[in-house]
Amino acid sequence: MKKCSRCKVVFHNEERQRCLYCDAFLNDVDEDDTDEDILQHQPVGNIIEKVLKEKRALSHESMQYLIGCYFHTRTFNFLYSFSRNEFKMGKDYRRPLVQPLSISSVLTLPWIVVILVDSLIFRIFYSSYCPECQWKYSLILSGGAHKREDCEYHKEYMNLIKEILSGRILKTEKALWDAASEKVKAGQRSAYYDLCLRENKYEGALDVACIWFSCGFLMYVIVVFTFPIMLKGVLLLQL
Repeated sequence: MKKCSRCKVVFHNEERQRCLYCDAFLNDVDEDDTDEDILQHQPVGNIIEKVLKEKRALSHESMQYLIGCYFHTRTFNFLYSFSRNEFKMGKDYRRPLVQPLSISSVLTLPWIVVILVDSLIFRIFYSSYCPECQWKYSLILSGGAHKREDCEYHKEYMNLIKEILSGRILKTEKALWDAASEKVKAGQRSAYYDLCLRENKYEGALDVACIWFSCGFLMYVIVVFTFPIMLKGVLLLQL
């Protein structure tokens, strides 16, 4: 476990190096040192609560930022996975694509292809809806039925996202982690456990490669379209 010496907030993500709320370095602590009430030492008004008070609803980019901060990663793959799961929530589709496109998307051209193709496939396969967990699901991919295990996993995931975005995670983090650990010990899947301990060794390198490829491709396109025009201009000047 990691603990912030300023905020006294305990984080169960062992890969986290800095506090989400004050950016201070975290210290390794034993479980016996985490029983105190963290809200007594918490700085007045945490970042998430301030954001929620100023806005009635968070934009998708803001949600991605907060979720990425909490799990100490903002790689393209992680953010897309979150967008895909968030896209499954609710009976109706909230946006045309799984991952909203923006100006910065030109630096992630391979992901644009993935987003467009996956958005089409998603709408074809995920045509069923579970009113209990409030997620869309695919009868084909789930073997013809919505499994109880998947339903519980979805409910845990949705509850976790709500806890993080509302700021209640400071009060409930230990309870959520204990519940997740019990599920894993019982041989069940846990959304919180999977997100905290997910492997992302090569995701950073893939992000860099994606950006370099996009920049190279854009430069190639610019050169291909502008070089003939520049060449004609030079020839006209020589005449």
